[in-house]
Amino acid sequence: MDKASSEQIEKIARLACIGESTSEIVHELRNVLAAISGFTQLLSGVEKGQQQDKYIRKLLAAVDRCNQIAKNILEFTQGGEARKERQDLRGIIIKALRSKSSVFVFDNIKVSTHLPDRSLEVIASDFQLHQVVFNIIINAHYELLKVEHKVFVIRGFKQDDRAIVEFTDSGKGIPERNLEKVFEPFFTTKHEGEGTGLGLSISRNIVEDHGGRLWARSEEGHGATFVLELPLVSHEPEAGMTPEPQRLKQEVYS
Repeated sequence: MDKASSEQIEKIARLACIGESTSEIVHELRNVLAAISGFTQLLSGVEKGQQQDKYIRKLLAAVDRCNQIAKNILEFTQGGEARKERQDLRGIIIKALRSKSSVFVFDNIKVSTHLPDRSLEVIASDFQLHQVVFNIIINAHYELLKVEHKVFVIRGFKQDDRAIVEFTDSGKGIPERNLEKVFEPFFTTKHEGEGTGLGLSISRNIVEDHGGRLWARSEEGHGATFVLELPLVSHEPEAGMTPEPQRLKQEVYS
């Protein structure tokens, strides 16, 4: 495949990922716009002073959030170099999971997370890693609708200088011959109109761009596990500073 064709496929893949995440993006924008509306109403009812200044700061922060969402979408779809910053991988996982929590409950899928108390800090684009995690989650949801016993488990841990997250579903599993094919562009086992076969392909590209790996293991008939591996940020406390453990609520939907 020549470079031009490869770049075109990459662009199509990124647009497809955005398409599959449309409802989530709209939901986040609505939340921000609701905050803007609420603070505007509060602002109109107070006199000048500290309270008014407080509402103005919150309004400006909400507007900045809208701008950041738009910027993230443009960077992602255009394939430009995304801004990478220190991120707690646990927070990205929980945020993506919460966006599907009502669907899991409605479909009677039991979901549990097992994440470490201390942060899984990585250098990453929050938006891009969110797309990776969200894509894995929606694929697991699709597979779990095919079986009676519906369980989805997310386990995160540190291994040497790497963060490892395992996403395991109790679906029908993946035949051994397809364990690598699922990451190829346009490969899909979904029915026509249900998927493009680009989500896992672009997800692997994103992870590799972050210096990590994404792979699958499965035994047909016994579910599947997708493994996300990323390099951790080295934690060297400043002189006189003692790092505090960070705790994150473990969530179960059933």
